[in-house]
Amino acid sequence: MILRELSNARLSAKTTNNGSLDLTISILALDDANIPVKTRLEDVNLLPILEGKGQEVEQTLFWGVRRGQGGLLAVRSGKWKLVIDGSRPLLFDLQADISERDNLVGHLRARVRGLKTLLTAWEADVYG
Repeated sequence: MILRELSNARLSAKTTNNGSLDLTISILALDDANIPVKTRLEDVNLLPILEGKGQEVEQTLFWGVRRGQGGLLAVRSGKWKLVIDGSRPLLFDLQADISERDNLVGHLRARVRGLKTLLTAWEADVYG
C-alpha cells in the first residue's frame, strides 16, 4: 500500500481494505504537516488504524458525475449502496450482492428514502 512505502516501514503489518478513498490527510500526517483549521478535507487519517493504535471507522461515502440535467450519483453506507442513474434509483445490498445485480428498490423503499436524504444533503453541500 502507498502509505506503507511512504512511511518507511513505520506501520504495522496490519492492512485494511478501504476501496477507493482520498489519502490526503493520511499523507499529510506521515509528514507531521500542520493542516490549517479552516481547511476542509473529507477523508480520514488512516495512520492510527494502520499502526494498530485506532479502530476502523465506518464512513458513508458519496460520489457523483453530472451530465446536463442528469448524471450519476451514489452513496454507500454500511452494506447498502444507492445509485441514482439519471432519475432511475438502484439499491444494492453489497454484503449479499457484491456484483450489484439485484436491484432492491421495489422491496426496501424506506431504505431508499433514507439514503436519498443523505445523498441530497451531500449534493447540495458539494454542488451548491
